[in-house]
Amino acid sequence: MVLRMDVGRRSAVLGAALTSLSRPPPSDLLGSSRIYAVSTDSARFKPSLNRLSTSSLVRILRDKQAIYLGEHHPDFRDHLLQAALIRRFRGDRPLAVGLEMVQRQFQSALDDYVARRIDEQELFAATDWAKRWYWP
Repeated sequence: MVLRMDVGRRSAVLGAALTSLSRPPPSDLLGSSRIYAVSTDSARFKPSLNRLSTSSLVRILRDKQAIYLGEHHPDFRDHLLQAALIRRFRGDRPLAVGLEMVQRQFQSALDDYVARRIDEQELFAATDWAKRWYWP
């Protein structure tokens, strides 16, 4: 099953005002999103969309060992949805978040950022962000 989530216009406008993902996204971001389960029928080769409620999405994802959240890299709304899901599951059980754009050699900088020992500007400098990743 593939899940697709679209941010509502109101939440996108609210989210665009945020300057950092370290700040909480609007509390209704998941609730105002349109969430679909995409199912395929191999006999007919026709996918179907089934709309899901936020509570259904949370129920489906709660017991999964791994959740992969895709995105369009420059789309801030996608990042807000990722942040909202991470915040929703934080504290339920141990949680790890992998970022494909940060190489393993920079793990200590990520650890320092998460522990709030460095700020966002220091993180960008410590990970050599401008040279290694071309999206802000």
